[in-house]
Amino acid sequence: MEKIVARMIIPTAICALFAFLASGCGNSNQQETASGTLDDVPIVATTEDVFSIGDVKGEEWESFTAVTDAVFDAKGNLVVVDNLQRRIVVVAQDGNRSHDLSRAGDGSGELRSPASVMAMDDGRLAVYDVGHRSFPEWSKGRWRGRSRPLTSRRR
Repeated sequence: MEKIVARMIIPTAICALFAFLASGCGNSNQQETASGTLDDVPIVATTEDVFSIGDVKGEEWESFTAVTDAVFDAKGNLVVVDNLQRRIVVVAQDGNRSHDLSRAGDGSGELRSPASVMAMDDGRLAVYDVGHRSFPEWSKGRWRGRSRPLTSRRR
């Protein structure tokens, strides 16, 4: 019980210290109102569409259910992880489907519960598959194997 309390007190004290220090930060250019509060400053964001994919009435590949991650690979393709459909779709730069990287299952290159994907500079893709507790890897669109299953350490 003592270890748990100590582990909780230290992070809580650090958070309180940061909150205290941050409260002194501010913009001296803002005008104070009669009530002593500062005026709001509007923030304007400019965005640019890079990709627009997914459509309920579109083709089957465009119907995503639970996108848990999306990254751009070394070639500029968008790699989308759909956890509920247990698949990974690669979308080309023109917004059309290039290919499916995987599908649901327990065989070679198949996934149980993909959670995230990492694109490496050399073109390889590694997926965190929670269901298999491993990191399967693809290179040039071909499955290269699965890491050894992750195990939890008991203390």
